[in-house]
Amino acid sequence: MKKAIVLFYILMLCCFADAVSQNVTIKGKTINAQDKTIEVYRYADNFSKQEVLLDSQKITDNQTIDLEFTVRYTTLIFIQIENYSQSFFVEPGMDYNIVIHQFEWNIDEKMNVYQNPIALPVEFVDLEHDDLNFQISAYDSTESEMFLKYRMFLDFRFKQDKSRMDTMFSTLQSVCNDSENEFFLSYKRHRMAELEYMFGLKSAKNIAEQYFKGQPIEYDDEGYASLFNVYFSNFISKGTKELPIETLARWVDENDLFKYMDSIGIYPVLQHEQLRELVVLKALQESYYNPYYNSEMVVKMIERLSNESKFSRHREIAENILNMFQTTDKGKELPSFTLIDVEKNVVDLNDLKGKWLYVSFVRLADPNSLREIETLKFYRDSVYKTSDMEFLTISCDREFQKLYHFLKNSKKGASYDWLWLHFDNNYKMLDFFGVTTYPHFILIDPEGNVKSYSEMSPGEGYFINSKWLKPEQENKTDKDTFPLNKKN
Repeated sequence: MKKAIVLFYILMLCCFADAVSQNVTIKGKTINAQDKTIEVYRYADNFSKQEVLLDSQKITDNQTIDLEFTVRYTTLIFIQIENYSQSFFVEPGMDYNIVIHQFEWNIDEKMNVYQNPIALPVEFVDLEHDDLNFQISAYDSTESEMFLKYRMFLDFRFKQDKSRMDTMFSTLQSVCNDSENEFFLSYKRHRMAELEYMFGLKSAKNIAEQYFKGQPIEYDDEGYASLFNVYFSNFISKGTKELPIETLARWVDENDLFKYMDSIGIYPVLQHEQLRELVVLKALQESYYNPYYNSEMVVKMIERLSNESKFSRHREIAENILNMFQTTDKGKELPSFTLIDVEKNVVDLNDLKGKWLYVSFVRLADPNSLREIETLKFYRDSVYKTSDMEFLTISCDREFQKLYHFLKNSKKGASYDWLWLHFDNNYKMLDFFGVTTYPHFILIDPEGNVKSYSEMSPGEGYFINSKWLKPEQENKTDKDTFPLNKKN
């Protein structure tokens, strides 16, 4: 009988999960994206911001789009092709029809699209005029117009000009004022609260009282999460008057989660355990990238929360943060990336294990890349001639023929006689290695682990720490220093 009851509850839970997770389809067409891959992502949660792949599709000659996935609530998703993307919100059970218009895919060879992102030209087809995306777009564009109109006043003087401030906020408040979409109304309310906080129109205490203290945590609300991330940015991790960073770092080193958690309860806004723990997760995530903290011990603290927190959403967020660290942290094993050499032979980077590997990412039309290649040749043929070091240069030019002609038909090409590969339009590999500018250099150890994601360039001097190239027992210090060229 007990087994039957347990089975009944399991079935009910499964039915409930199916009821709240509903299909979303994105169909349509592209104009000039044949042979490219289109992907759709979302954030695993609104706090860690870890990206999760929902679906992908290779675009064929007929250039149709057919993507399908499930969501449980209104969700921000990202349509991505290569290193270009566009975001919009999807609602459970909805079907979306889009067109991705004609696009200049090689614009990334003319400008840095990481520093100045270029959005995919996505257009909705037959979407209701009161759809959530149109309402949010109307608010965002109005806010941008207000910023442009009053940009000269966006400093401490602006808040003194009551008429301009009143005009700005009344204009924003009037956007889609007849909307009954709860998600949009929350988005607008929280976004305007961000502005009030940023301009000092409302004190930190007032914002805390209105949106956080004693209020439920709205984990799945984009507006709430945005305000949370702005308000609690560096709230704890950089230290406070009452809690110096030295004290926080010591508790992290001692893996003393109780003291860390208990101590920040001195702030009135963080007296509620659930909110306090979420702020701790944000603080620890920030601390991981702060050189004052021991990153390995930060990981251990987050692992404790992923295992010990009594809040299931916090365990999920902690796991997502840890997963993000695993995809960007040095010392992590290299995924299987297959590229092609100048003869179009397939090479797996994992097959290059066994020696230190110094990898350069270049573009052959870039003068800085060409200078660094020549400097790299000099050091390879002199300083590192007898070292246990292999060199690999990856051409990130879109056209494979550029690499072929550079090595086969140029005077210099024959002298660059180390391994060259073409990135084969593998933008996921560039994301993994953090390649946003050219040239870019990384170092991989003999076990295939990334030692450094941002290595010194040849032009900066003796770019490889000679200590790393020696057997472990010969190393007398743990300090990783880089001997630079010095003038006599």
